[in-house]
Amino acid sequence: MVKKLAILWFGLLILIGLMVRMDDNGQTSAEMRSESLKVAPISGVTQSDDYDKFGEEFESAARELIRRRRCAASDFREMGGFVRSVNRGPRTYFTYCGGSHISNRIYVKVSVAGGYTIE
Repeated sequence: MVKKLAILWFGLLILIGLMVRMDDNGQTSAEMRSESLKVAPISGVTQSDDYDKFGEEFESAARELIRRRRCAASDFREMGGFVRSVNRGPRTYFTYCGGSHISNRIYVKVSVAGGYTIE
């Protein structure tokens, strides 16, 4: 009986070791999975104007807006991401969160050096 328990315990330790692997940078597999979930595109954001140029900024801005509870993921699906603003200058985009009224419009300005600001 003790021998069987020891074998089961050893097998469990091996399984745990396989489940928590580390890459060359010391990240565990759980951390790597978590990061891969963070970079998965948000539905609708990929439809944004100029997504090919500023997709990373749009994805980050959308995640920040969702995290701050200013937007829901469904807002981006309904709106189709960020739309280029013709009135606010270059590299300025907007989306609607919480409704399609002008008061629900949120602007994102993409920086020349990378990054963005939410207005």
